[in-house]
Amino acid sequence: GCGKKLKTCKALQVHMAKCKVMTKTLLDKFNDSYRQKCPICDGVLGPEGESHIIVDHAGILAHLFQLEEKEEAMYCTECKQVFTRKKEVLLHKYLKCHRSEFFKVLNALTFGEALHA
Repeated sequence: GCGKKLKTCKALQVHMAKCKVMTKTLLDKFNDSYRQKCPICDGVLGPEGESHIIVDHAGILAHLFQLEEKEEAMYCTECKQVFTRKKEVLLHKYLKCHRSEFFKVLNALTFGEALHA
């Protein structure tokens, strides 16, 4: 979060509900870093690039699984590439063929929601 120290749990809860850092969307945080840093852990994105945001942060991956729970296909509906694991389908879909959907997900989640997912 913002690093502000508070004495009670209640004060912390009140602060977190209003804190600009916690209520900023992940897409806003990502764009603020010129898409160079992870919007969750603020780590510089390495060679794995944006896949880090999905793979290394369970809340994001869980959110994507939830969005795709009805989708049974183990292939990309756009390019027809076949995969053996659902996680591979999600990474491909959100980072390659349907990239705009990845940004919609980042825009739909706040930093606070991602931390507590």
